[in-house]
Amino acid sequence: MLIKKIILTITLFLLLFSQSVFAMPAFLPDQGVYVFETKSGNVVYSQNETQQYIPASTTKLMTSLVLLDNVNDLNEVITVGDEVNDYGWADSKAGLWQGEQLSYIQLLHALLIPSGNDAAGTIAINVGRKILNNPNADKQTATEAFVAKMNERAKKMGLQNTNFMNPSGANADNHYTSPEDMSKIAQEAFSKDVIKNVTSTLKYSLPKSGGGSYEIYNTDMNLYPTHTVSRATVGQNTSSGTSQAEVPNPYYTNLIQFGKTGTTIEGEKTFVFKSEQNGAEIIGVIFKNPSNEIFGQSKQVVEDLHNNYQLSQLGNSNNYHASALIDNVHFDNSGVLNFATDESVYLYTSTAEKNDYTLNIRWNNNLIKDSNETLELNKSIKEGDKVGALIISNNNKVLKTVPVYATDHLSIQDWSDNYYIDAAIVLSGIVLMSIPIFLYLRKRNIRFKQQKI
Repeated sequence: MLIKKIILTITLFLLLFSQSVFAMPAFLPDQGVYVFETKSGNVVYSQNETQQYIPASTTKLMTSLVLLDNVNDLNEVITVGDEVNDYGWADSKAGLWQGEQLSYIQLLHALLIPSGNDAAGTIAINVGRKILNNPNADKQTATEAFVAKMNERAKKMGLQNTNFMNPSGANADNHYTSPEDMSKIAQEAFSKDVIKNVTSTLKYSLPKSGGGSYEIYNTDMNLYPTHTVSRATVGQNTSSGTSQAEVPNPYYTNLIQFGKTGTTIEGEKTFVFKSEQNGAEIIGVIFKNPSNEIFGQSKQVVEDLHNNYQLSQLGNSNNYHASALIDNVHFDNSGVLNFATDESVYLYTSTAEKNDYTLNIRWNNNLIKDSNETLELNKSIKEGDKVGALIISNNNKVLKTVPVYATDHLSIQDWSDNYYIDAAIVLSGIVLMSIPIFLYLRKRNIRFKQQKI
C-alpha cells in the first residue's frame, strides 16, 4: 500500500537479471578506482576514491573542457609558438612544430589521441590569451590564466580533492585529483560529442609544416582489435618480408568506446574511460597501475558489468509516478495524492543486490504531515508543487535523491467541510425521524380505506 513513507522493495525489475556472480578485477591495494553508472548514479565499485593521486595525462580532459568553454569556433586557426620547444624526450608529444598553423579541432586531436604535452601547452597559451583578452600576453601569464580556469571549473563542479598546476598533467607539486573527482570530470567531458568523437578515433592525420601529413595514434589500448609485435615474439618466420606481425590484442573490447590514458614515473599508469552498453553509461577511473595491465582491468570491469548488471527504468520514459492516501482533504477531493518526478529514474543493479534496493518518499513537511499511521494535509497543494523527494538507497546508503511533484490539486479541509457534514447529519436525522411518521400515516391510510369499504 502506498501510504506513509512508501517503502518499495525493488524485485519485479530484477527478476530478469543474470545469475552470474559479479567479480571485480584484483586491484592492487594502493590503486585508486571509481566505477559508476551515470543515469542511475549507482557506484559499482570504489577503492581509495577520495585519496589524492597523480592524474598524469588524464588531466587533459579538464584541459579539453576549458578549451571548449572559451573557444566558440573550433575551426579557428592559430600559429604554434616556441612553447613546443620546451618539451623534451621524456614528454608525450604530438610532434607539433613552431610556426605551423593548426585549428583548435586539430589541436584537440593532438591533445587527446597521442596525449601531446606540446598540444596542451599551445592550447593553454592561446586560450589563456583569449581569457585575458590580451593576444600579446607572454607564455607564462597566459598559461597561468588557463590553469586558473581549470581550477575555477573544478571548484564549480564541487571537486574537493583536485588541484591543477599545468594543462598537460606533467608531474608537479600540488597537482592532484581523486578517483571520485576525476569521474565527475570524465562524465562532463564524455558528454561532449566532440570529445567522444576525438577519443574514439584510432588514428588522425596532422599536416606537416613543409607539406604533406603525418599520423598520430590513440594511446588507448582497449580500442585496437589487433596490435603489432615482432614476428620473433610470436614465433613466426622472420627470414622473409617484414619483421612485424599483426596479432589479436588481448586488451581489446568493444565495450569501451572512449578513454584517456596517462603515464608518469611517479604516478604510473592512469586510465579514464566511458562504456556505453545496453542503455547504461559507465564511467570508470583507474589510477596507479605499473603496467599496461591497467587495460586488462578496465576490460574486465566492463565485460563483467555487461554480463551481470542491467539498467532498469522506473515508470515511463519521462518520469516515475505513484500515489498515496492522505487525510484532512476537502470533501470534494479524492483523498489520494498523486505525484511524479520530472525526470526519468533508473536503477543499475545485479542479481546479488536485488533485495537491497529500496525507494522511500521523504515528504515536504510544510505541505504534508507524516504521522506514524497516516499522511495529513497541512496546506492545500497545487499541481506542480514539490511535495517531497524520492530516495533511492542500497543497504541504507543513499544513491540518489529525486524531487517529486504533485500531479493534481488537493484542497485542505475548511469550514465548508464542517457545514456540509453538519447539514448531512441534520438531513440524515430528518430522514430517520420521517420514517416512523411515514409508516404511521401509511398504516392509518390503509385502515381508513378498509373502513370506507
